[in-house]
Amino acid sequence: MNEKYGLKGLVHKLEQRKNKNWLRGSGIDHFSNYESFDLEFSPTGLVLSETSYNHCAEIYGSTHFVYDDAGKLIREIEFDETDTESAITEYEYSARRCTWIRREAGGIVTMRGLKEYQETSLTFSGTYGADGLPRYLQFFEYEGDKLIKKTGKSHGPDGELYEIWISNYDSLGRIRETFGLRPDGEPVGDGRYVFEYDEEGRQRKILSFNDTVDTDVPDSIRRFTYVLDKRGNWVERNDYWRFRSDSAWSKNKTTRKLTYYPQGGG
Repeated sequence: MNEKYGLKGLVHKLEQRKNKNWLRGSGIDHFSNYESFDLEFSPTGLVLSETSYNHCAEIYGSTHFVYDDAGKLIREIEFDETDTESAITEYEYSARRCTWIRREAGGIVTMRGLKEYQETSLTFSGTYGADGLPRYLQFFEYEGDKLIKKTGKSHGPDGELYEIWISNYDSLGRIRETFGLRPDGEPVGDGRYVFEYDEEGRQRKILSFNDTVDTDVPDSIRRFTYVLDKRGNWVERNDYWRFRSDSAWSKNKTTRKLTYYPQGGG
């Protein structure tokens, strides 16, 4: 649904680009850039297709989404950068459960998954390899119908627990804090992150703290400013970032082009 992307109104297409691209041969140029993508929505807000880009602003791949008459996702069809079908994921539903299986274009199973619900609230999500061993497990905790905590557990190729990430949420269901632990309960050393929001619910600031020491002084700060269209959707996001020791801010810009359905204005 387009609420996931913080969109207002009947958005038909969203084209998002982060202006920082990497030169070919930089080492990450061929990886997916998660902040550059195109999305097409149905009039009811369902995501119909997604096109992703790499760090050279070239097409990385695309996914088409198929739903049943009730609006439940039943199939994802993936294509590579040449628009050749590469994989299909199929979903099946029963009472309080959803199972899925992902196959390469040749039919080989590469991944399986399970989601469990209490009423409409997701309580568990598991991703497993073709061998049945866990890859990534998520557990969700609620107060009433409000999500308050998510625990994610990453597993290695032999199924051994590799890392634990814990996310706490505020009263509006927005992520407030996240941090990682090793299997022995010690910090992973990647930092503890705290999120702040503006009055419209957009991320305003991300503070990164050293998770190996007890301190309230952030090691780095990211802060965001936005330019909005007349529907109240942001079309430009300026991302300022610096370490505590830096004297100046680094800046990146992300832009969005939004196309609305006629009845949605714009």
